Amino acid sequence: MRRAQEAFSAGNLMGAAQMLRPLLQAQGANPGFLYLLATVEGELGQWGEAERLIRQGLKAAPNHRPLLTRLARAHVARGDLEGAHEAIDRAIALDETESRAVSVKAELLLIAGRAHEARELLLGAIETRRPVFPLAVILAESAMATGEHAEALSIALPLRDDPSLHPMARRSLLFRLARLHERLGQADEAFAAACDANALRPSRFDPDAYDRSIDRMIEAWTDDDGPNSGELNDRMVFIVSMPRSGTSLLEQMLDRHPKIRGVGELPFFRAAMGRLGLSDNKEFAHAHYTDRFTPELLKKLAREYLKRSGAVADGPVVIDKDPTNFEHLGLISRMLPRCRVIHCVRDPMDCCASCFFQEFTGVLPYAGDLAHLGRAYRAQERLMEHWKRTLPIPIHTVRYESLASNTEPTIRGVCEFLGLEFDEACCSPQHNQRVVFTPSNQQVREAVNTRSVGRAERIREHLGPLREAMGLGD
Repeated sequence: MRRAQEAFSAGNLMGAAQMLRPLLQAQGANPGFLYLLATVEGELGQWGEAERLIRQGLKAAPNHRPLLTRLARAHVARGDLEGAHEAIDRAIALDETESRAVSVKAELLLIAGRAHEARELLLGAIETRRPVFPLAVILAESAMATGEHAEALSIALPLRDDPSLHPMARRSLLFRLARLHERLGQADEAFAAACDANALRPSRFDPDAYDRSIDRMIEAWTDDDGPNSGELNDRMVFIVSMPRSGTSLLEQMLDRHPKIRGVGELPFFRAAMGRLGLSDNKEFAHAHYTDRFTPELLKKLAREYLKRSGAVADGPVVIDKDPTNFEHLGLISRMLPRCRVIHCVRDPMDCCASCFFQEFTGVLPYAGDLAHLGRAYRAQERLMEHWKRTLPIPIHTVRYESLASNTEPTIRGVCEFLGLEFDEACCSPQHNQRVVFTPSNQQVREAVNTRSVGRAERIREHLGPLREAMGLGD
């Protein structure tokens, strides 16, 4: 456990997990152990397992404040903001001097678009609660959300060299500093902060192995007449893409339509692939053994998924916007043969630069390295071209730049693809009151704009490894 704690502190999450998981049977009644393992699983994106461990710990210690704080984060991961508030309020009530639970409460307010309330909460707490760090970081985030970028930088910058910060805490701070510098037009400082942040991001990504796994899928999924579930539900729509290509914005816009309901990113297919053991590469949850998908298994998976999504015949169109579902479209087409897919695309350099500046956990091991990002982008392009040639389900392409600058015609085209009348409310995502649980939750609350178009050009001189990996010239 001591070695696992050291690995965790150094940011080696996979190493910590490999040491901790075999101890679960012996330490299953130890709240401190369960908190550590749940934290590691959550950081790796395994939120279902993390929540199970948290609840196991709370049975033994109902007032364990760190477990309650972690429970709030688990609720956020599955889109339950009410449950998250309930858990974090319990944690805050247990200690009037500790700051971490208050910082999580402020994060929940930010997610819900209540930045001014978050700021007031933090300003009141920062005088009496310790440590100051988590409060100051979220205070900077709330200042960004209200447009006070210079104030946010003045709050966060002094913490950069604090030697007491845990590597994951420093990483979060550096990602926020990168975005602040960028908003203030300080491109070199922004890129330097993003590099420092990504150096603290745990990564075990092997681009050659990823290419081989994609190639294996392309070889395996060649028969568009394979068995399917026979499921007739035609309400499901999947928005897929390389991350940071406008999926959250598009979902937020379409959710304004009276006949469309967005459900965020449903954690289903990656977990299902891992559970079924259909991959010949343990590093990636890809389905290579297509001959194992019997009609009975496909029907079982389809019913399980539809229950989770809430999609019913004659109900509203339901949108699952998990961008990484592009890896699972072969399975999706057989599970739900009447579904539709929207493929979001964005300028490759802008898309990858945006990923490099974003703090991801778990499912994007390539995001912290420019060369790895370029390789992953090219692999995604190859797979999507294969799906478009092979799969019988309809796939509609939406360009982020068109969505931002030519909004109404682009949305009209999407509505037509979905068989719905155009509704002008879709062009005003800033009026959507729903909660968005992705890293774009602040951006999608704004009116449609072109601010992020051409993002990579501002740091062009730093992106040589990305251009080389993509096979682009200078």
